[in-house]
Amino acid sequence: MFVRPDNHSSISASNPSISPSHPEPAPAPVPAQRIPASLMRAAASEIDNLRLDVLESVLPEGLPRDLGGHLFFVGPAGSVDHPGLPSPGGVPVFNGNGTVYRVDFNGQGEARATSRIARTACFFADEAAARDPRFGAERFHDLGLMRASLRLGLRNQVNTALVPMLSEGRAPRLLVTYDAGRPHEIDTESLRVVTPVGRGGEWRPALPIKFPFPWVLSTAHPVHDARTGELWTVNYAPSLLGAALRPFGPKWTTTDDAAGLSTRGRIAARAAKAIDRHAPAFAGFTYLLRWNGDGEIERFRVVLEDGTPVEIRQSIHQMAVTREHVVFVDTAFKVGLESLFDDPVPEKPWVGRAMRRLLTRPQVPFSAIYLVKKSDLARGERPLRGEAEVRAKAKRILVPLELVHFLVDDDDTQGLLTLHAAHNPGADVAEWVHSRDVQAGAGQPSRALLRGMSALGQTDVNRLGRYTIDTRSGQLVESRVIAHEEHTIGIGLYAHREALASGLPPQRIESIYWQGWGVWSELATEFVDALYADHPYRQMPLERMREIRAEGGRPASLLRLDTRTMTIADRYEVTSKPVGDFLGSPYFVPRRGGSGGSTDGYLLCAAATLRGSELWVFDAARLSRGPLCKLHHPSLSFGWALHGTWLPSIGRRVASYEVPVREDLGPTIARSSPAIRALFEESVFPQMEAQAAGPRPTVEA
Repeated sequence: MFVRPDNHSSISASNPSISPSHPEPAPAPVPAQRIPASLMRAAASEIDNLRLDVLESVLPEGLPRDLGGHLFFVGPAGSVDHPGLPSPGGVPVFNGNGTVYRVDFNGQGEARATSRIARTACFFADEAAARDPRFGAERFHDLGLMRASLRLGLRNQVNTALVPMLSEGRAPRLLVTYDAGRPHEIDTESLRVVTPVGRGGEWRPALPIKFPFPWVLSTAHPVHDARTGELWTVNYAPSLLGAALRPFGPKWTTTDDAAGLSTRGRIAARAAKAIDRHAPAFAGFTYLLRWNGDGEIERFRVVLEDGTPVEIRQSIHQMAVTREHVVFVDTAFKVGLESLFDDPVPEKPWVGRAMRRLLTRPQVPFSAIYLVKKSDLARGERPLRGEAEVRAKAKRILVPLELVHFLVDDDDTQGLLTLHAAHNPGADVAEWVHSRDVQAGAGQPSRALLRGMSALGQTDVNRLGRYTIDTRSGQLVESRVIAHEEHTIGIGLYAHREALASGLPPQRIESIYWQGWGVWSELATEFVDALYADHPYRQMPLERMREIRAEGGRPASLLRLDTRTMTIADRYEVTSKPVGDFLGSPYFVPRRGGSGGSTDGYLLCAAATLRGSELWVFDAARLSRGPLCKLHHPSLSFGWALHGTWLPSIGRRVASYEVPVREDLGPTIARSSPAIRALFEESVFPQMEAQAAGPRPTVEA
């Protein structure tokens, strides 16, 4: 392990562009921009081959003729209790059924959209329990960021990301993912869910309770190695007691070693470890999983070089693979007791306020990066065969500032690994606008429409970092971190050229496109401001951020980072107006017949506007020019679109891998109550089997 305590203090000195002595002139005050209502509206109805309207095009042909292939993206869209968005009662937006969208470009100026709800086995169970009064005890209910049933377990919402599996000479495959559940493969043509990845027995639940749908923690960004055809993912859980005691420890720590904790924190940590030793079912674990796309999953128990098991404190939202290493990070998407409620006792609001103050802790203000060498992963444990546990050693590198998303250069063969990160201190996507929140600086309740939306009002300037790690020693040999008061506020989602024509990744990532949410006073709450007011790595005073909100906020933006020079090479900012345009996730689409360069293509960006949901099309080499055109249709309503990907072609799935639902869940259901057996035999099993078998309609491409 190597700790870099001086990293933060070196940021401003090595990067003059972020120094407080070089501010840009503040824009003229304008009325605070309002969130467009379309951000909180997502239709539960599905669409088929819907031709999109081309709006505001600056091109004579309307839509670029060299824009082809198929764009996929996913987002949450309510539950069976409240289909679509908005959800009543402040249910977080993230707590919603995943809906997969595909936009097909025919290269002749036409774009058509299709969408499908990702219907997993737990979706059908949720639907049946809500519809049939016989299964009232099995019903699912919203529980903060989760949806759970006391008898069936946790929903796997598969609403966060799409991961392509591309190998030369093979038909593309596509996974839809979630941070709390197994990935599922979908058919790229029909968009139907085909199979989970791995049988239930190949995944270890986070809770030692036998549910039909156990709580399985994984990553929303598993990674496919195009060279080997292998998928890498994780299966982990924090120490349950450690997680329960965390609210009673110190608010901030800048190292995860016990020596850095307060007396109270050391006592809590020691108590948790002692109980974990005597009650291993409640202890934390971290497994690295490898799947060849066809057979059984192999897993490796990840430990540090001294043999200490790796314990994740927050989540593993993202991971990556290089030629020689698998990389994952303990990311700043926290999961704790505070994530389980909004207003637990409506008639006694003081109860919810007291619980929230007691249980809520901020994100850990540093990032733990783990490197596992591929050559050490010869053969893993196959859980279905009852094989002995196989351990894999990881190097751990700590850097100041939290992160959610990162990328790595593919080529690390010379012993140096380059990691690119967006640091979002104080931008806490796990905190949402609660029913009784007060808008920061306004002294009035937060806007009712926005209840459940992530509280992305921003409390500090974000940073973009590039880290070079010596893979032999595990030491950080270089770090470049930049920030800008105007340009790096609200950095969130990203895009880049993921693959060359061969399906292999580029050796080095030269350009990364980052979306900036901007500053919206309506998404700022007094609770989140107070939670992060004393962040140990704060750069912008909170008072200055509150001034920015009072000045009208900052509009959404897109930027292109040149990773070689660590400069913002290109940028587009939305025009300020009373009801703003909210930019969601960007997606890179290679230019048909192009050179394969990092900017040779189009950047498509999901947008919520006064008109509704739109897709904006940019020249990826000239963001500052603004959108070339915008795609829209009144029936295309996706709200807050999350991650996506692009495929050059689609087609009927030809892979033979499948986990039959009766084999997967049957043994657990056979030991369950008569009501649960009836629910599965009458609804879940028949519908999953019919879905796995087809139909497979041909969609115009």
